[in-house]
Amino acid sequence: MLLTEFHYLYGNKAWDHAANKKFKQLCLEHHVRRGLLVADNNPWLMRRIVEMEFEAAVSMNDDISELNKAIDYILRAKETTPFVSSHLRASLSAARKRADTLSSREWEVVYLVAQGYSISEIAARKSRALSTVATQKHNAMKKLNVSNNSELIKYIHTAGMLK
Repeated sequence: MLLTEFHYLYGNKAWDHAANKKFKQLCLEHHVRRGLLVADNNPWLMRRIVEMEFEAAVSMNDDISELNKAIDYILRAKETTPFVSSHLRASLSAARKRADTLSSREWEVVYLVAQGYSISEIAARKSRALSTVATQKHNAMKKLNVSNNSELIKYIHTAGMLK
């Protein structure tokens, strides 16, 4: 059994989708089950955590009984369905509700920002007023609970929108 902390992996510049896939395959080949501790329950990271497909994920905000359940699950379970702690399930549900409320134009602006376009370039490209594009970006950031461009871009990458 391997237990690691999410930010240790996520903060590693070499850690990406391909590295995660290779790591998962190596663990399967050597019969190693993986557990993930998540210190930060920021909703925009939740999808990335789920995509990593660890056998168990527990929030640091859960009580110790959730960690015990996760360890027991890792050691005994033969299922392919991962264990997700109660706090993380609640965070995932909240994130889905917020992300689903973005309008198509807000998603479009967010996507173009992540591709490196400025607000003025997006406005010109989409034939919209600069203030309209700025408002759409602002509203999307508020709904996604991100406060700056780097968090927004990180959200877009972790959500897999640029694949």
